[in-house]
Amino acid sequence: MRFFGTNAGIAIVLLLAGCGSASSRPTAFAEKTHALHGQLLLSDNSDPFNHLPDQKCSGGDDANLSTYAAGARVTVKNGAGDLIAMGSLDEGTTTGKGGETCKEEFAIPNVPQAHSYRVQIADRYEVNYSQVEMEAGGWRVLMSIQLSS
Repeated sequence: MRFFGTNAGIAIVLLLAGCGSASSRPTAFAEKTHALHGQLLLSDNSDPFNHLPDQKCSGGDDANLSTYAAGARVTVKNGAGDLIAMGSLDEGTTTGKGGETCKEEFAIPNVPQAHSYRVQIADRYEVNYSQVEMEAGGWRVLMSIQLSS
């Protein structure tokens, strides 16, 4: 009986040593995430999207506008090219005196921490950012495309 008690006592001590409250455990395993907010500015000086500001984007170079229309996929990849987050463009509104620019926005929650990021819209337009650039910009990016000259 004494032998059983000694082993049981050691097992209890080992179990208790491995247990701790969640606050006493290291948080290095918790993955830090960020919400990424962005704007895409599409400019078409030769064929304005609309002739008035603050209107729904229409007209312009229709082939390119449809590529970057509301719902177009926005992806975030890490430096190794692994997909780490995804979202989509919201419906755009015209800006500028003659409606020559279409402004579309996106928000992507839960973007994991990485050393570098590749933000891509509609599997075409891609911009690279470092972690330092993302943090300095408050996790907000501005992307710009000139559709015609």
